[in-house]
Amino acid sequence: MESLDLFSQFENDVPITGDKDLGCKWNFVQKPKGTMKRDREDSSFDPFKDNEVRCLVREYIQNSIDAAQKLDNNRNKKVLVTFSYGKMACADYPNLIQSLIGRLKACSERSQQLPGSKDIYMSKYKFLNSRRNSTIGFLKVSDYHTTGMNYVNDDDVPSAFDSCVHCSSSSYKPDGGYAGGSHGLGKTVGFVNSPFNAVYYSTKDDESGQTFGEGVVRLCTHKFKNESGENVLFEADAFYNKDGSPNSGKEIPVIFRREESGTDAFVLGMEENEEDIIIMKKELLRGFFYAIYRELLDVNICGEDFTKANIGDKMLEYFPEPDYSNIDMDRSNRPELKFNPRPYLFEIAMCDAGDDNHVLFTTDEFPGQFPTLGHATLQIWKNEDITAARSLDKIIFMRNKLMTVEVRKYNSSKGFYGIMVCDGEGAKYLRMLEDVRHDKWDVKELKDMSDEDKRNARKALRELDSFQKECIKVLFPEEHDKQLEIKSLKKRRIGKFGSRSEENEEDNIWPTTNVIEKEKGQGSKSGSFTIFEEVKGRKKKKKKGTITDVEPETDPVPRPEPPTTEPPTTEPPTTEPPTTEPPTTEPPKPEPPKKDPTYVEGDDGEDYGIGEAENPNVEREREIKLDGRNKRLKPLHNEDFACKLEIRVPKDYYDCRLVLDIQADEGLFPLDLKNVSAGCQIRSGVSNEIFGFDLKADAPNVIKFTPQENVTLYSLNIKVYGH
Repeated sequence: MESLDLFSQFENDVPITGDKDLGCKWNFVQKPKGTMKRDREDSSFDPFKDNEVRCLVREYIQNSIDAAQKLDNNRNKKVLVTFSYGKMACADYPNLIQSLIGRLKACSERSQQLPGSKDIYMSKYKFLNSRRNSTIGFLKVSDYHTTGMNYVNDDDVPSAFDSCVHCSSSSYKPDGGYAGGSHGLGKTVGFVNSPFNAVYYSTKDDESGQTFGEGVVRLCTHKFKNESGENVLFEADAFYNKDGSPNSGKEIPVIFRREESGTDAFVLGMEENEEDIIIMKKELLRGFFYAIYRELLDVNICGEDFTKANIGDKMLEYFPEPDYSNIDMDRSNRPELKFNPRPYLFEIAMCDAGDDNHVLFTTDEFPGQFPTLGHATLQIWKNEDITAARSLDKIIFMRNKLMTVEVRKYNSSKGFYGIMVCDGEGAKYLRMLEDVRHDKWDVKELKDMSDEDKRNARKALRELDSFQKECIKVLFPEEHDKQLEIKSLKKRRIGKFGSRSEENEEDNIWPTTNVIEKEKGQGSKSGSFTIFEEVKGRKKKKKKGTITDVEPETDPVPRPEPPTTEPPTTEPPTTEPPTTEPPTTEPPKPEPPKKDPTYVEGDDGEDYGIGEAENPNVEREREIKLDGRNKRLKPLHNEDFACKLEIRVPKDYYDCRLVLDIQADEGLFPLDLKNVSAGCQIRSGVSNEIFGFDLKADAPNVIKFTPQENVTLYSLNIKVYGH
């Protein structure tokens, strides 16, 4: 009977102070009417559930690197992070541990009342109830040579401790935007790994020398008895402290006290598990091998050190033969989860660039080409063994903190692996693009950013891609030259509606595919033309249309030039040379043009990388798909440019780009450009791409350009993208 009374005290939050609680308890707040309820587990947990231990290692270590103390020359001290397990007797902490049993039971009952709702709290209740008179484990993650977290007891003054413990979706990064995540959701990994969603934080601020400690539990809205004995609704979350504010000094329970500057996170209920320990060590090597080798970081996991001195030995121990070698054979759709880090450590990080197979590129070698990205490096290992093993080319991407962010796998086997690090101005924009797991850079993450940040982040991402393409072009110049030759194009004769039975000198005016004789004869008033367009899931098609009346041209750049009008040209009669080609069959009669223009916006982004890269998350801008009447391509005769492209769009687009490819029998080849009209720019390293302009609605936006080579007979594939 006494045990039942004792249990009722736990369930009803009657304060029972054990010697080790030191007066601290969970301060659940009665839910006011008219406020939001949470009738299930916090949805911010979902992104981390599939790989919760991996996410915990990455998130906690990244937070520690972000908080590194500064040396006199403004360099960061080498951070030490330790992972260790411990146990606590539940009876010693009746308020911290035993009082949660009743709360978990109430959450389970609440879930069962909701039709179709999954009761995830029953297992949590059973776990803690089974340990009430024994012990529970915890994982303690500690960092050293770090600043710790400051706290200001003022709701209007932001602080690191307040952001970490009391706020949801809040990120306090005082270093100017170069620190880790920007979502403020990564801290939820501790709650995901706790079997009852509870974490205790303890910190010592290196500036003030003050210590602060507080526990957090995140459940669901539930009914429970209040101080008057009434069953009422309580808020989902609560804090474990003494007087409603973080405890300090000797008010912090002894087990949680911090003696040195830095921070401890206690994941309550996380039991020691050999499988989890192995995952921690392997994910440490995958995510932070470069930071360890470059002496930004040392890590100790359950007594085992990972330092620069032994990083090679540890890599061989946890990625051993025959399953792993210095060739990365992973071909999965989630390479960040399964890639083999061995070659990137041994053949890139540990090798000095200086021979044909080990090359270091920096953006300093391309002055003025990557202003938004700033300083970045790409270190490459090039080897025929990679090609022989049919391993796909890969590059690991990092920011200035040297954590593996994105593993980019290419649909090519040229024979190279690489590590790219952006440690310049662009790093803060790449941080904005990082998803909550820090696994990729995705423009979807920009939706809440300012217009200026969106533009700069997109530019940084495109410049990052241009930089690596420029480097690969230097490494494999023979393949670039092979593309420039385009020998098969010399045999193509495509004219009006796809066939050519007669040729003359005028027909060879560049380009011949997209302008037919009728348009050349009648000037720019009206006529038919043929244009090649990408149709999803099918081969290239020719679309027919009617040219609308000429309007004043609009220069599609932020600073439009005065309108100009193309004077009609009168072509002199030409003498038809004899043809030696066999006669062709009569072309099919063209279909009548559609009555209304067709505008289609695509949702698919363009892959970044070499060739057809499997990287759908890097660029998510829209493709503006226009029919033939809304993009006109004309040759120019007496101007500085060889061709004029006129584009019509249904609405304004900004930060646009234009990609020009040649359609050959073997597929698409880039049309390298020599110069473009004022206000537009040719992408560095991607010389078939024009960028830096806007498109205005219901106006003939005009872009003029000239190709590098005098290619006269080909079919041009045009794609336009914008935001």
